[in-house]
Amino acid sequence: MDNYRRKKIIFIHHGASIGGAPFSMLEILRRMDKKKFSVLVILPEAGPFSDLLKKENIEYKIIPLFIFYYCPQCETSLSIRDLPILLRDIFRNLLYLPKILKRENPDVVILNASPLLLSGLIAKLMGKKVIWHIRETISTEKPGVLKKIIAAIIRFSARKTIVMSIFSLKNVGRLGLNNAAIVYGGVDLKKFRPKSVSSEEFKKLGLNENDKIVGFVGQIYKEKGCFKLIETAPLVIQKLPDVKFLIVGSGDMMDRENDNDSKISENHKIDLLFRRIVDEKKLSDNFIFLGQRFDVEDILPLIDCLTFPSIAPEPFGGVMIEAMACGLPVVASDIGASQEIVVDNITGLLVKPGDPKALSEALIDILTDEEKARRFGEAGRKRAEELFDIEKIAPQLMNMYGI
Repeated sequence: MDNYRRKKIIFIHHGASIGGAPFSMLEILRRMDKKKFSVLVILPEAGPFSDLLKKENIEYKIIPLFIFYYCPQCETSLSIRDLPILLRDIFRNLLYLPKILKRENPDVVILNASPLLLSGLIAKLMGKKVIWHIRETISTEKPGVLKKIIAAIIRFSARKTIVMSIFSLKNVGRLGLNNAAIVYGGVDLKKFRPKSVSSEEFKKLGLNENDKIVGFVGQIYKEKGCFKLIETAPLVIQKLPDVKFLIVGSGDMMDRENDNDSKISENHKIDLLFRRIVDEKKLSDNFIFLGQRFDVEDILPLIDCLTFPSIAPEPFGGVMIEAMACGLPVVASDIGASQEIVVDNITGLLVKPGDPKALSEALIDILTDEEKARRFGEAGRKRAEELFDIEKIAPQLMNMYGI
């Protein structure tokens, strides 16, 4: 009998919806050798992400967790009416997580987001090695007391902190997290690649293969620049009347309602508002909503250009590297990590955030210049191969985890 003991790794994630953070974690989980590692994922609820884990035969447990959601632009996102739920979640987190950590006795606890403050503290106080991914923008130019407390908890608890961009490194540096390491997000280059698409594939989505198609992939909420895209659309339509805006994603990226999470229901309302404004502006003929999809690698080859019109700085943008891997030009806001992913006038165009005129001009430029679009797309694929290959990124993270 083999006496070699597999290392026990526990990943803790803060939700069960679909987005960049869970997908980034999933790509690492897929590449962990089951002969060497025993992996358990802890989630606070069931949802699309737990469904994916089940499909991948990755063990997970659902336990109550205290998730401290906060707004990067404000000092707090809590109100007095949140207090009963907050106290309940703290109590449950303190009750259930220590039991699992004691029973499983993991070699490493990996937190997949900064709002997992209490879980990080519990793991640290139980003597566990804590690795903390910071996938959010947690600081403003002049962070207040609350943000400093958040950083102090992370600094105390984490053996290592990992960020996804130079922008994020500078962001957490303002809070004294000066030992963070940068590891870019990765993309599966075999899955996301340039490929030809049949006319039937276009027809399935109500498209024509001759349509000019702008793609948006992500959650529908204000900071993503969705509403600015509505302002941009008429300016593009003036030049290209048949242009289509293909919207992939929804407000909460969940398949089901969750009455325990007010942020999810609020995001769902924003999604509905977005669609209603498109109707009111009489743009329905130019917008196609696909909702949440798990086949983005098959949808991206249908579009001519991806737009990432964020109006708030983001720590990364996984859909941009997926689009580049597919050989697509990208038009993104000149803010946050977009400046590191997209090379202006080489792999795409960077535009002033929140400026519909600038965004429309960039989109029209690429949609009407096939040679430029092709050149940007080829350069983007090459950049994805050089910097964002998940087969190179995964070993870097394994090394960071100390496994």
